[in-house]
Amino acid sequence: MPRVYIAAETQRTVIERAYNCCEYCQSRADYATASFAVEHIVPISRGGPSDLSNLALSCSGIIGVTPTGRATVEALRLNRPGLVNMRQVLYGIGKHPPDRPEA
Repeated sequence: MPRVYIAAETQRTVIERAYNCCEYCQSRADYATASFAVEHIVPISRGGPSDLSNLALSCSGIIGVTPTGRATVEALRLNRPGLVNMRQVLYGIGKHPPDRPEA
C-alpha cells in the first residue's frame, strides 16, 4: 500500500488539539527523547480515513489496552525503560500528566 502523507496544516491542527502531548499517554513532546508522529488511529489498510477524527499525536511509548494492543506494544518495544522512567520522573515533579486549559 502506498504511503499516505498528511498535510502540514492538518498535522499542525492535530498537534495544537493535543496541546503538544501524546493523545494516548499524555507524555509531553517538550520532554520527549524522540519525535512524536501524527498517526492514523484506524489504519488506512483497515479503511481508516485521513481526517482529523482519525488522526492522533503519538509518542513512541504507549500502553496497549487490548490483548492485540499489548502484543503490539511488546513486539515494537513501545514502552522502553527510558521512556517509562521519564514519565515517572515527570510525574514525581508534577509535570505528568500535563495541565490542560479549561474548555
